[in-house]
Amino acid sequence: EGYDPTIDLIIDPNLTFSTFTGSTADNWGMTACPDINKNLVAAGIVFGSGYPLSTGAFDGSFNNGQIDIGLTKFNASGSGIVYSTYVGGNGAETPHSLIVNSANELYILGATSSTNFPLGSSPYQASNSGGSTITVDGINFAGGTDIYVVKLSAAGNSMLGGTYIGGTENDGLSTGTSIAFNYGANNYSDLMTPA
Repeated sequence: EGYDPTIDLIIDPNLTFSTFTGSTADNWGMTACPDINKNLVAAGIVFGSGYPLSTGAFDGSFNNGQIDIGLTKFNASGSGIVYSTYVGGNGAETPHSLIVNSANELYILGATSSTNFPLGSSPYQASNSGGSTITVDGINFAGGTDIYVVKLSAAGNSMLGGTYIGGTENDGLSTGTSIAFNYGANNYSDLMTPA
């Protein structure tokens, strides 16, 4: 609005922070969102142990599947970790979207092949309905995939609830040649594309 296209447009954003994080194994960043205090929540996948964990983390160990979610909340300046945890089960999982509510509780939405993915109490769908084994970007989702939705406490130390969502086919993954990553989704149209 009001931009004159006959002159050069210079965009000079400020860098708030930049940092490395990750485990001693391979790591892929996949999605991020701010919380209500301008902290940054970032999630990706981790292929082994050694991910930096906070005291009292919800899940303090790699779950011996192929990959787990690595989830870290950085403070607003990027100088420290508010919390950091694994989230996963006995299979492979990917985080596709993160959303924080007004109580700073975190919703994670993604896909999993785990049959024991942590869901909290009273899930809408308590078990993974599976599908056919599928490999996407070198990640083997043995036994098929379901979508999961889980809610973590504001402190990142407890699961407040969650559920699988899916039928007997693969759900929650793009069926193209690579996973459709979602950086910073803050609206529902940015969520993953089901198979």
